Amino acid sequence: GMILQDFDNDGNLDALLAGNDFGNEISVGRLDAFNGLLLKGDGKGNFNTVSLQNSGYCVMGDAKSLVRITTTNNKLLTISGQNRDILKVFEYTKPIKKIDLLPNEYSVILKLKNGKTRREEIAFGSSFLSQSAHNLIIGEDVKSVEIISNSGKKRIVNL
Repeated sequence: GMILQDFDNDGNLDALLAGNDFGNEISVGRLDAFNGLLLKGDGKGNFNTVSLQNSGYCVMGDAKSLVRITTTNNKLLTISGQNRDILKVFEYTKPIKKIDLLPNEYSVILKLKNGKTRREEIAFGSSFLSQSAHNLIIGEDVKSVEIISNSGKKRIVNL
């Protein structure tokens, strides 16, 4: 599973990854050398690894999915599903704002306080047999959001 999100509020997308595979042929053995990873984006298409100690994210089991949800008090949670094991829930500690999206809204253009803009696609079915909540998580660095529906209709949310 993978989640693209600006986890550190620097205006650049980061990538959170989960995955192991214990269901291989007996002669091959388990593919279990990956305990999850946070990749910090620099906004130019490059990513640097963040250690497990610094990210706090670690899923050592047979990880099959990774989704994000928000709680009623606007906390961001990432949930990693593991085959025949417990769900691993991680709480994001920085403040977030959330915009609920309509079912036909699939794309957003974020205008950031530093003058940059970023387009994001909002997917359905973002992980193995599961999906993240259909909302947009925005950090403190976002000034306004243009939300685009599949018919081209736009709505602006100023923050």
